[in-house]
Amino acid sequence: MSQIANHIIIDISETLIYLPAGCAIALPILIGHMIWSHMHKQKVVYSRLAIEYIFFVYIIAALSIAFWSRESGSRDKLALIPLATWGTTASAHAYVVENVIMFLPFGILLPIIWKKAKSFRWCMVTAFAVSLLLELMQVVTMRGYGQTDDVIMNGLGAAIGYGIFYCTKKIIDIT
Repeated sequence: MSQIANHIIIDISETLIYLPAGCAIALPILIGHMIWSHMHKQKVVYSRLAIEYIFFVYIIAALSIAFWSRESGSRDKLALIPLATWGTTASAHAYVVENVIMFLPFGILLPIIWKKAKSFRWCMVTAFAVSLLLELMQVVTMRGYGQTDDVIMNGLGAAIGYGIFYCTKKIIDIT
């Protein structure tokens, strides 16, 4: 196994600790959504509700990994030169690839739960906006490095995820 793959597997396995918190926090959100739907006499589609739950868990876990897993003030750099973080080490390469992987679920799940995001353009605009907001939050709180590369790689991950959504949609009805 390559060193890059090894770093990615180790880093991803270390982030799995955020899934239980994501599940616990997403549950009341889902219950609130169900109550709101019943109050407004909207039909509850349980398969869609399951996808929404997975999306909420993903968002909470991703925020925990990218934002809350670091101490405030621990990072204070801004890297605006595109593709500058690729570096020369396997660890640096792994971080870049992990940013792609981090937004794959975004590109798959968002078009399923948000009608407007079925359009590639809207999915990508939303992915870039969310990624940029995340980077800005990291800079302001000094909980992460603000990097142009992260926004680019997150966007690439969302685009690949959207491609998976689109191809799957052609085979089975997932919306």
